[in-house]
Formats: sequence, C-alpha cells, structure tokens
Amino acid sequence: MRINIIFFLVLFFSLAAMRVDAYFGEANDDCKKIGGRCGFICSIHEDELGTCTLAPMCCRRKFG
Repeated sequence: MRINIIFFLVLFFSLAAMRVDAYFGEANDDCKKIGGRCGFICSIHEDELGTCTLAPMCCRRKFG
C-alpha cells in the first residue's frame, strides 16, 4: 500500500511540473513573438514590452 501512495505522489508531481512548464513556456513564446524575453524584476531603465506569467516577471527587450 505504501508503494502505491509513493507512486501516486511521484506521478502527481510529475504531471504538475509538466503543466507548470507548459504554462511558463506559453508566456515565454508570447513574449518572444513581440521581440522580447522574460526576465525577473525589470529595471525602470529597461524597455518593458509586456508582462509574463508571474507578477515579478516582465517581457523586456533583448539586448544584442
């Protein structure tokens, strides 16, 4: 019985991780379409193009 619970937890967290990765990937793709990249805590000196998935992340202009 204990093995079943452990197996279920591993499966559950694996699926949860895949969904989170897909969610963040979509936001990154949307940001890349407008010529930016997702980064944490944009500075006021950078050109902010839009927002990404999480509040402290923003879509900012690529350098170089």
